[in-house]
Amino acid sequence: MADPYFAATHKKGVNHIDLGPFHDRLITHIEKLITTPDLLLDPSSPSEDATLDGLPFGDQFAVDSVQFMAPRLPHLEDILIAFLKATLPAWKHFTPEFAPDSIINSLTPAKKLLISIPPTSDDNESLLGGWRDFSRTYSSSTVAHFSGYEVYHRNGTEAFSEAKLRTEEDAVYIMRLACARDASGAMRKFQDDLLAFKQQAVDTARAKQKEKADEAAARIAELTAVAVIVDAEKLRKLNKAALREQLDVRRELLKESIIAATKLKEMKNKPDMLKAILASDQRYASCCTAHRLRDITDLFCTDACTLRHQKPSKRRRKRSLFSSLGVFC
Repeated sequence: MADPYFAATHKKGVNHIDLGPFHDRLITHIEKLITTPDLLLDPSSPSEDATLDGLPFGDQFAVDSVQFMAPRLPHLEDILIAFLKATLPAWKHFTPEFAPDSIINSLTPAKKLLISIPPTSDDNESLLGGWRDFSRTYSSSTVAHFSGYEVYHRNGTEAFSEAKLRTEEDAVYIMRLACARDASGAMRKFQDDLLAFKQQAVDTARAKQKEKADEAAARIAELTAVAVIVDAEKLRKLNKAALREQLDVRRELLKESIIAATKLKEMKNKPDMLKAILASDQRYASCCTAHRLRDITDLFCTDACTLRHQKPSKRRRKRSLFSSLGVFC
């Protein structure tokens, strides 16, 4: 029930006051599972009858495992029923606004259109959520203003002031403290520190991107220096390390789709690597024949199967890369 519930309440544009029928259906569904727990425990029962939204289980493997173990768990059904019975009062307790005599239920459709209430309180949870809500209402405010606002209300500052700070001297003293704080430049320093921190984060991210790009360029240069061999007999004579280089060229540089998608653990030994390379070369050769290229040596100079659908700039870049490879047949 959790996945269908979250899917229904977290959809964009959902209005909380329109969820009354949905919660009624939820409670009815729980009552149905209490009376007929076999909907969950019987493997022959359709999953659509057991889920809240009438769709297949989100994790069919987990459900199958529970149903497989059920005959060896004599108390499973009792525990399931007890759990569902315990959740039912909680759902009713947290949804009183949808009761038949509630204000929401008495609203006309026209009035409901004028009201928009988020279905969850996720946006307002914690101080960060409170700051998000506060900054939307007071767009020119600062974090310091929000902090002072929260402290003022949470600590009961107004009641304390009315009880203890009644004289003019108290008011003058507080005003002087406020002026001194404003003149200290603390907020300006905070903003400068925040900007410096953000700039540092940007610089770090750019440095990581550059490092990754440099590593990729070095890897491409390393693979480009490898003499590509397409002759089957010469490939069979290579040792495992050299054969792995040929495999990497086809996986990382030429990026033939099938061999690139194959996991390396499936090509650990030499026969598997050789088989994958020969199959990849055969696919390229078939592609070249279909597009009337001169011979098999062209398959590393222009990948017609993929290039013909790419933009001209990408085609030029890839052809330039392929033409830099040495091909030995």
